[in-house]
Amino acid sequence: MNRGQSEVLGYVIVFSIIIGSVALVYATGYPSLESAREATATENVEKAFDVMDENIRDIQQRGAPSRATEIRIAGGTLELEDPATIRVYVENSTNSSDNATTSFNTVPVRYVDESGRVVSFESGGIIRGNGTDSAMIEGPDWTITEEASIFPVQTLIARGGTRSVGGETTVLVLTQLSSTSAPGSYQADSSSRSIVNITVYSDNTRAWQQYFEQMNGTVEDGVAVDGDIDDGNVYWKFRTDEAHVIRKGISVEFVR
Repeated sequence: MNRGQSEVLGYVIVFSIIIGSVALVYATGYPSLESAREATATENVEKAFDVMDENIRDIQQRGAPSRATEIRIAGGTLELEDPATIRVYVENSTNSSDNATTSFNTVPVRYVDESGRVVSFESGGIIRGNGTDSAMIEGPDWTITEEASIFPVQTLIARGGTRSVGGETTVLVLTQLSSTSAPGSYQADSSSRSIVNITVYSDNTRAWQQYFEQMNGTVEDGVAVDGDIDDGNVYWKFRTDEAHVIRKGISVEFVR
């Protein structure tokens, strides 16, 4: 073999090694880069949900007429789900005629990335999941003590025709005050206590169960947390002297 042939053969071998190395790096590294990009996008949506929660509290507690939250979606889908239900049942320990039940439907806002990771905003709670399991990242703005418990319940109502947005885009989530209901209140007398039973009917029962278990351990008069979530709902019972439920209906709309 002459010298010219040797140089050509050497060039071909070196070039093949370079191409093979690039292909190997692309094959092994690109999925990791894509997964990291999706995870970052999902974390950004989670932070945006936290901002949206503060904006809704401005409407609910501080009298703001409306608020708008920008959410950047990167290849995933932002959607309004079918309503979840929150039921608050207050039972007088000595006089059943004072028992009271209040139920609310609320539309969860959910983001699903391309790998199936899920972040949901449900009645003030921010939930992260993977389609089969879920965990409460931030609980609702409820005040629960032995003396008095206050539940400012957020009920989101879908407005507009767009219930799902996907792709690479920025969505403006517009929230506005829709309605206010008179608070449902119960105050025990000196001879009785009230037992509050909060039941949540949701696709995220595991997250609510986790939240209720955590709260049950922080109050002196926690009674019980539902151990069976396979029936699509989960409850928590605890005792308190006073219970106050305040509801504000808030419309939610996607604007592109």
